[in-house]
Amino acid sequence: MKTVEPWSRSRTPATPPEPLLGRKKAASDGSVDRLASLVRETVPRLLASECAVLLALLTVGIAFFAYVVTVVREPARLARSLNVRIMATRCRYIAEDVMRRSLSRSDLMRAGERLILAEGELSPDPTREAWVELRQSGGQRSVLCGIRRGSALLVYRAAAHRGRILPCMTSVFASLEPARDVDVRSHDQSAIEPELLDAMPFQDPRSWKAADVDVDRATLANAEADRDALTLAAFRLANELGMAMKGTPTELDNFVLGNYAFGNKSSERIVAAFQSQRDLVVRVHGHLWIGARDKDTVIGTSGRSLLILVDGDVHIRGSVVLQGESDRVRIVAGRPGFGSFRDLDGNGIHDEGEVRLRPHRVLPVLTPSEGAGRIHIGDDLVRPHVTLDLCATQDLVVGRAGAEIRGRVLCRGVRRLGEDRASLVVIGRAQGRAESLAPRGYPLVAGSDGDETISEPRLWKRVDSKPAEPMRIDD
Repeated sequence: MKTVEPWSRSRTPATPPEPLLGRKKAASDGSVDRLASLVRETVPRLLASECAVLLALLTVGIAFFAYVVTVVREPARLARSLNVRIMATRCRYIAEDVMRRSLSRSDLMRAGERLILAEGELSPDPTREAWVELRQSGGQRSVLCGIRRGSALLVYRAAAHRGRILPCMTSVFASLEPARDVDVRSHDQSAIEPELLDAMPFQDPRSWKAADVDVDRATLANAEADRDALTLAAFRLANELGMAMKGTPTELDNFVLGNYAFGNKSSERIVAAFQSQRDLVVRVHGHLWIGARDKDTVIGTSGRSLLILVDGDVHIRGSVVLQGESDRVRIVAGRPGFGSFRDLDGNGIHDEGEVRLRPHRVLPVLTPSEGAGRIHIGDDLVRPHVTLDLCATQDLVVGRAGAEIRGRVLCRGVRRLGEDRASLVVIGRAQGRAESLAPRGYPLVAGSDGDETISEPRLWKRVDSKPAEPMRIDD
């Protein structure tokens, strides 16, 4: 029997054993690879976790800072701001009280001189001195009051007014003839009844002759050289409008209020800006046209009262708004002595059957053939929204589309064009303190010329240097 060696029992010869050094080297290479792989997997995880921790700490820090600002610093800032406003309001009230007390001693006040008074009960130190000074320029009287706070001298200024305006000037709606179908509301939208006028105001010819600015053909032709060039720039001659309405030239000239914004006719607004340091009275020697169907008219008066006296009629063709909350504009149509007629068809011509309206005061003047004293508002297509005080010494004529007036309206009566009863809504504004005063040009209650009051004071200047020693008069 043949003996078979163990290694020959397998068809594949056995691999000879590796040398010992080779096995150690292979094991070493495997360990390095595993270590490198472990580092590649572990280090990013560690870095990511550390970044997450840092991000969390940063988020907590930001949240804590926001909490400190919101809960700790913001209330302190608001408290400081509130204290500043309280101090400013208190100083204004103290100045107003000093001004009002000085009015009772107006016999001791001369323009440019100072009267010394105590700050009074509203002040933390009632015996502290304040000074009052009367100033007069161009027919406008103003009162200055200086009070000292620390190293600063606060100077307040208020306009001085003489007399009391007629009660009808504060009525939301009043007419000489009973007005029907007029929706009259107060500033809070509650319905109120229309009032009846005892007499039509603005019938003193002297007040018309004493206007600050006269708008007529001659002054507009030389407006650039006129001292009132800025005011005259708000008006332009436009007799073509009267021709288009009547078909023939009107006896009185026609003027337009306002200019296209930026001088561009495609602009959406018409602007009329009046820059004046006092209340302004403007007289228009003709008819006045305001607005357009597709454009709003914006009137700015820099917080002053603007009174526009129009010899003829007023035509409001579009919406009119005021630029500032304290701006006040009143338009009066119809100079004293001018009559009119009841223009039922709105063509500007006295037709058969249209009643003539006599002037409220007989004067040696001839009424123009087209009439005067009416205010036409709106037309067949446009329902204007107007923020103005209006006084039509004759009729208020409402277009077929109706109108909404936010202000005060005085008129002889209300007439509507066409058979349809166009709606007229009059919404009165909340009466501010300034409206109870007597702006320049307004009619006054008889015998109230000696009554004097002031408007709401405003901070005029803040002077940090030591003021000159004022004139001393015992309080």
